[in-house]
Amino acid sequence: MAPATVYLEAPRRLRSFVRAYEFSLVVLAALVGTVGGLVVAAMSAAVEGLRVLLFNLEMGERLSSQFSIEPWRALLVPSLGGLLLGVAFLVLAKRDTPNLPAGSRPRWDVHSICAAPISASWSDAAPPSRSRAPSVRRWPAPSPPSSL
Repeated sequence: MAPATVYLEAPRRLRSFVRAYEFSLVVLAALVGTVGGLVVAAMSAAVEGLRVLLFNLEMGERLSSQFSIEPWRALLVPSLGGLLLGVAFLVLAKRDTPNLPAGSRPRWDVHSICAAPISASWSDAAPPSRSRAPSVRRWPAPSPPSSL
């Protein structure tokens, strides 16, 4: 059984409000920027906390400004971090890979990744008129070489 695809969609009233008023688009952009800034600040604080915890630094000190660090920390912290990241990728890959018969491989190419179904509203729409199409300058085809 294939997993169902879940889409996150804003309520219809909110979408129509944003489309109707330009000011609402500015407010929405400010909100998205604020949330993005808060996420970056939280990530920076988390990285600083991990640096203090894992490398035994004082708050505000930079790892690159240290004269020396303990060799076991310099070896183990990046190694264990890479191992943890690799395990996380394996778990995520196993979770997202469909159950296929033994010996078969999933088809990962441009067509399977980029192909998207056409929604009903677009499939029923008339093609754009030629009057709106941008003008394209066409160059004459090259003439075949003359034989001597």
